[in-house]
Amino acid sequence: MKRWAGFIGILSFVAAGCGQGGPLPATPPPPEVEGMATAAEADTIRMNDINLYLHDTRTTTSAAHKPTFWLHADTFSVLDEQVWAIEDARAVVYNRQTNVEEMVLEGKRGRFEQNVGAYLKDGVKAYLGDTVIHLEDMEWVHPQDETTKGVAFTDHPLKVENPKIKLQADSLRLYPDTKEFEMTDVSGVVYFGK
Repeated sequence: MKRWAGFIGILSFVAAGCGQGGPLPATPPPPEVEGMATAAEADTIRMNDINLYLHDTRTTTSAAHKPTFWLHADTFSVLDEQVWAIEDARAVVYNRQTNVEEMVLEGKRGRFEQNVGAYLKDGVKAYLGDTVIHLEDMEWVHPQDETTKGVAFTDHPLKVENPKIKLQADSLRLYPDTKEFEMTDVSGVVYFGK
């Protein structure tokens, strides 16, 4: 019994001495394990196969407007009340006057913001008839009123290809309703004739 009392006395003396040098160092975080979700990711709602829509914002006295933008994502997660992270997405932009499909977009990742637009990146392709545009990313800004045009744009390099055109450019602004586009620092080949 005396041995234990002496051992406890020495242990309490050592413990008291260790405490005078300041607080103990923080326990290091556990090492990152590939595929391990963080606490924030564990709380995120993830779902598969969702369709998201943006509608024409112009005022009307008749029935509700048809969607002018439709996006399908294989996987999505909620980032905010009105913002969703999306993966493996395909989107369609419709002409506001004719409701005709004007442009199809595909991308590996991105986000969708309710009533605002969408952003796609990683392997993005835009299809306009027989024209394919290869992009790093593309953002769709939905028209907010009667006076603004919807615009798809990127400020990163892109390639435009169809049977008669092979172009490279540094940026792009595309207006599907008016079938207009603007590019900067353009180079390439346009084939004339048959």
